[in-house]
Amino acid sequence: MARLDCFNVFISKQFYRYGKLLARHPAVFLIVPLVVAACLSSGMLFLTIETDATYLFTPDDSRAKDEILEMSKLFPVDHERFYPNRLLTNYEQSGNIVVTAKGSGNVLDEDTMEEIVQLNKLVRTMELKSVGFNGTITFADICVHFQPDECFDDPVLKLLNYTSKNVKTMNFTYPLSYLNLADMITMPADTTFDFLPEGLSEGNPFSFDDAGDFLSAFPDLSYLIPNAPKNISINIGATLGGVVLYEGTDIVKSAEAMFLMYFLRSSTEEETLLAGEWEQLFLQKLVEVGKTYKHIELSMFASSTLSDELIAMASRVMPRFCITFSLLIMFAVGSCMMADWVQSKPWLGQFGVISAMLAIASSMGLLSYCGVPFNEVTASMPFLAIGIGIDDMFIMLATWRKTSVRLPVEERLGQTYSEAAVSITITSVTDALAFGIGSITKLPAIRVFCLYTGIAIIFDYLYQISFFGACMVYTGRREANNKHCTTLKQVLPKDEATSKCYYICCAGGVSKTSSSGEHSEHALMRFFKNYYGPFITTPIMKVFTVLLYMVYVAAAILGCFHVTEGMQYKDIFSDDSYAHTFMIERVQYFTAFAVPVGVVFTEPLAYWEKDVQLQVENITQTFEQNKYVYDSRFTDSWLRKYLEYLEMEEIYSIRSNSTGLDKDLFISRLQDSFLTHPLYEQFSLDVRFETVSDEVVIASSRLVLMPGNLTTTIEESNFMLEIRALADAAPVPVLVTSPPFEFFEQYLVVLPNTIQNLIIATVCMCIISLIFIPHPISALMITFCIISIEVGIIGFMSFWGVNMDGVSMINIILCIGFSVDFSAHITYSFVTAPCDTGNEAAIYALHSLGMPIVQGALSTIVGIIAIATSPAYIFRSFFKTMFLVMTLGLLHGILFLPVLLTLLRPCMRLKKRKPNEKADKNVIEIVIDPENNKPKMETGIETVRLSVKNGNGVVARDDPVEKKEAIPVEADDENEPEKEAFL
Repeated sequence: MARLDCFNVFISKQFYRYGKLLARHPAVFLIVPLVVAACLSSGMLFLTIETDATYLFTPDDSRAKDEILEMSKLFPVDHERFYPNRLLTNYEQSGNIVVTAKGSGNVLDEDTMEEIVQLNKLVRTMELKSVGFNGTITFADICVHFQPDECFDDPVLKLLNYTSKNVKTMNFTYPLSYLNLADMITMPADTTFDFLPEGLSEGNPFSFDDAGDFLSAFPDLSYLIPNAPKNISINIGATLGGVVLYEGTDIVKSAEAMFLMYFLRSSTEEETLLAGEWEQLFLQKLVEVGKTYKHIELSMFASSTLSDELIAMASRVMPRFCITFSLLIMFAVGSCMMADWVQSKPWLGQFGVISAMLAIASSMGLLSYCGVPFNEVTASMPFLAIGIGIDDMFIMLATWRKTSVRLPVEERLGQTYSEAAVSITITSVTDALAFGIGSITKLPAIRVFCLYTGIAIIFDYLYQISFFGACMVYTGRREANNKHCTTLKQVLPKDEATSKCYYICCAGGVSKTSSSGEHSEHALMRFFKNYYGPFITTPIMKVFTVLLYMVYVAAAILGCFHVTEGMQYKDIFSDDSYAHTFMIERVQYFTAFAVPVGVVFTEPLAYWEKDVQLQVENITQTFEQNKYVYDSRFTDSWLRKYLEYLEMEEIYSIRSNSTGLDKDLFISRLQDSFLTHPLYEQFSLDVRFETVSDEVVIASSRLVLMPGNLTTTIEESNFMLEIRALADAAPVPVLVTSPPFEFFEQYLVVLPNTIQNLIIATVCMCIISLIFIPHPISALMITFCIISIEVGIIGFMSFWGVNMDGVSMINIILCIGFSVDFSAHITYSFVTAPCDTGNEAAIYALHSLGMPIVQGALSTIVGIIAIATSPAYIFRSFFKTMFLVMTLGLLHGILFLPVLLTLLRPCMRLKKRKPNEKADKNVIEIVIDPENNKPKMETGIETVRLSVKNGNGVVARDDPVEKKEAIPVEADDENEPEKEAFL
């Protein structure tokens, strides 16, 4: 044991010397941290906020990110020939509205549809006055084009010809709504369609070429499928939500919601700026008019909403930090007060909070100087860092109270630092290491949070042993002069009080002629020693505690099987945000059809050959057979349609031809006829030609799949994994991509990253604990507590509605550091206690450390209590998991662990003390000679036990002392190990 604790002894000795140095020059250690903090804090002038949620919650090694980048190079978005289902690389600038019906619950009622038509007209005609643009701008000036100079229109409104009365005569079928072109020209005279080609009437025949003219004026949300010369099918599945069909048919009876989209051009910097201004006007206008409608309710979203909401959320949480600061000031001051106006330290409690705030400001300023952007998740950092900082203050004060008030301030601070500084070094190293491990995670939002918080903890540690130590010196000098803690006037001790009122309001301190001459114990310490400790060590309570722990473990394990992985889109926004409502309604009504998936053949293929055509078709059918992908009716395959076109033109027979088609004929017909025909021109976005050696080849092509019914994060992640597995197994190079895949990938990394970080952190914590607290039982108990608390947090957070996402991963990693705080010291205190029985050792450990553990847990809870009612899921999730960390850690530290240690005491083989026998060769027992007040080295009833520090001894005082007072003496050997004893 003596060999193992050499590092601990060395650190303790150095801190002892440092504490005495600080006590001699407190002004330097007070001013320098303030100057450093002021310089670093100025960096917050350069603070930037990261608002790209896709970047924040997408893993660094994201496959989706690389695939989307490849897709954007091969098939960039064309704003002049825009098809929403070809939006496979990113989310374009746009305004989006989910319209729900109030009364009837059916948006297809005439009155409801009338207001939807009015709403659409309002959006399209509202005028934007831009500073950098002459005149006013409307939607038509910056919209994407389905056809030249024609904005993309909503298919349902287009089918109704923007006339609500047509909803009575239109029978929508779902999800494909069919138009019989022959019937359209025989409709009643009052049913008009302004998109019909000129000359098309009842007396004029309708040809296949006319269908092309017709379609050139008719948009579709996904694509248009020509089933026969007289029938056109339009996909309205992504436009109508909450659809109810007539029994046994595909005819729509009612629909609860309707999705309106307004896409904007952003090809140039000027267009991007104008689109951003239009979006702001769009949101502002809808907020103004939203409550004026009688039959519809609106929820809206724009591409700029995400960044705006993230900035607003980070700003809204700052006032809550003011509440936290006030609560912690009151808590710290209250914890530093005693029934003694001299020994109370209210100002020191406030300086402890200020020290923690200096650390937070320094961390934010330093990282702002380094260009590390702040983000929504990082906004939780101040609440946590300030709580951890207060924990260190309580440890320092608890150790200060154990020193003799008769010692000089310099010696008292030296003794405080030799013990407390080692303790806060352990906690700071473990906490900083936990965040250091968290900073290697693949999610940028979590990595930045861990970086900010880890550096804040380091600064807190540095300011605690410098700035706060200097404040302790001045407080110690006040105590030495017996001055009142608030008025700073010298007062009389309680035993010399002149009146009852003076005794209550003014008196305090220790008289030089007092028989005790020492601090009175804090009430909480007496509670642990006299009541709580003896109570939990009774046989009945031990049995109850063991049973309670078994119930705890069973419930935690059960909860682990119900954990939901990943953060949903709605969780990014505040509950009271219009965007939060929009995301809920989009999931509620429009999950039947998800964002399309692009399947890209990245290398040139001989598409004109029969074998290649069959190979591509087999790959396509393999994707369509996936349970999350709709059938071939919803697949947009240029090759299928082209082969059908060739067969219809009697150029090629799919069934009879066994060798394929001539290459030149295949390419020329594809370029000159098929891709220029109004029915098929959208497929020109799916084929990329290149000229190689004067020959035109199809360098790459793609098809579009329509997934749906992805209602949970598990289904989303499973779909992405399954579709990727099919692409990887394809006989030719294929990549699959969709914009949501970037967000889905967080579901894949959260759990593996959490497990990886837990293993790394647990091993590191055990090593650090063995270095600072060199006892094998301590390492065993630390490991036990880490595992037990982690299982409890993961299990119980599922019962509390917290998902396994990036935010909870932070706290699970942080929990490792707190597990060490709760378990290491109380375990070491137990195994080194000068007691004969396990019950006595448990009481001793609780008496020594129960109060700092409770104060530390409560201070952290107080630090985060202000965000408990936050409207943002991220902050509520942070509070819930941190609350679980604190309560479960506290439960282990003051109940489960002490009782378990008493049961394991017989297995520890710790040496028992015999009566009148020295407990350790490094413990010196002395007796005070009442006649000359000199210490004598002998044993007997008058002996006392003390701690002798090598080279740090203090000459015995000449003033009278009691027999139970420790008299520091000079060590005989400078190189002898530190000798410890316990009063």
